[in-house]
Amino acid sequence: MTRSAERIRHCHLDHLLGLPFFPPAYLKGNLLRIRGISEGKASLYDILEGLLAPCYSPLYTLKNFKAELDIADWSSGMLFEGALAVQAQLVPHGRAASSLLRVSERDQTLAYLPDVSYPDDQALQELAANLRGVHTLIHNAMYLPEEAEKARQFGQSSWKDAARVAELAGARRLVLFHHDPDRVDDEVDAIRESAERELRSRGCQIEVRAGSEGDEFAVG
Repeated sequence: MTRSAERIRHCHLDHLLGLPFFPPAYLKGNLLRIRGISEGKASLYDILEGLLAPCYSPLYTLKNFKAELDIADWSSGMLFEGALAVQAQLVPHGRAASSLLRVSERDQTLAYLPDVSYPDDQALQELAANLRGVHTLIHNAMYLPEEAEKARQFGQSSWKDAARVAELAGARRLVLFHHDPDRVDDEVDAIRESAERELRSRGCQIEVRAGSEGDEFAVG
């Protein structure tokens, strides 16, 4: 049996629409494990089932996938995936919510904030306090500080938000990602340099990287 696992951060359509086009889901003998936080009254299973309603999809229903499906909601709290301890937490994402994942193995910890926005400074400080001691912080940095209004509208963050969370959390490494798709590489490099200068000006020696596809690094 071939196993595949997918973590759904939240149930906006741009995070779900790939499921009907995922070839392993059509192969008998495969096991597809799907975990996510639905945040609403409907379960994650019901949300995905609705996505495949006849008016949207010729598949009609999840039951027509050939692979075995294991779908479960992650409620906020501590979870375990093999040797990893995974802490899930709801975070603000515009008018909705997304999920923060904090993954720990022994004394190594990584926090993953793909879609997050802060309605005010207190919310930012509270979230940073929950991340104290994290080694590597992967944080949304889609917008520039001067694009704050657009960031709030779409539930995203700026590189300055990311740098401040990393500083307050005492992170050792900050990985900026969820880049605006319209930015070219030189612009992303400039954002990384701006975040690094900001932290150095505050006396922080946090390593700052601009995330890219295929990156690998040691967590500790």
